[in-house]
Amino acid sequence: MTTTYSHPDLNIQLIPKVEPEAIPNIVNQPLSPRERQNLLVQPGTSSEMVLQLENLTNPTLELEINIKGNFPSQWCTWWPKRFSLESNEQRIVEIHFAVEANFLERNNLNQQSFPLNLDYEGRIEINYSLAREELQFLETKEFNLYLRPHSLYLDFLPSIYREVDFVGRMLKIFENTFEPSVNQLKSLWAYLDPLTSSEALLPFLAYWVGWQMEQDIDIKRQRHLIRQAISIYHWRGTK
Repeated sequence: MTTTYSHPDLNIQLIPKVEPEAIPNIVNQPLSPRERQNLLVQPGTSSEMVLQLENLTNPTLELEINIKGNFPSQWCTWWPKRFSLESNEQRIVEIHFAVEANFLERNNLNQQSFPLNLDYEGRIEINYSLAREELQFLETKEFNLYLRPHSLYLDFLPSIYREVDFVGRMLKIFENTFEPSVNQLKSLWAYLDPLTSSEALLPFLAYWVGWQMEQDIDIKRQRHLIRQAISIYHWRGTK
């Protein structure tokens, strides 16, 4: 079977659902990142691209879709992989990328490769042939895949700074450092509420309100007594 690399009668469009705001410069690449389609993938979430195909010929086309790249193959799934395309018919192939939520943490701990690769390249190969003919055609669409963790701090920056890839990656370092402390401060009330605090903290909270812990009373009841201690004192008439 003879294979050629172009055919004017198949219209191909590749549309990413979420594009990265910042695109790094990649050397030794035939096409610049701006000339390719770029897809942003965040660990723990699903990202999608849509491959839209239209048959501009009269004969029916038999198509087979393959996707290759230097990213792990289990990240990518697509459907359908084989199908027929009637004359003037349009068909959409959904391409899904999913990266496990702990991918960055697991690879940083293992330190299998340093620095960790976050920028990947992929290629969509569209093999098709005219019905009842042995001549087969091949069209390709190349794309870039950028693996980036979700960053809250980028939302506080002007758009011009979000276009620099290094800025977002640097801010993620500060976010991972400060956010655990911020989250603890947001939930500080739970530590100071006798109903939600840990059992080890109950004697300290009881001392705050001058309540004497009783060993014969179950913990659940003592939590309520400590919380209502001031009201109980008022009932007793204590100043």
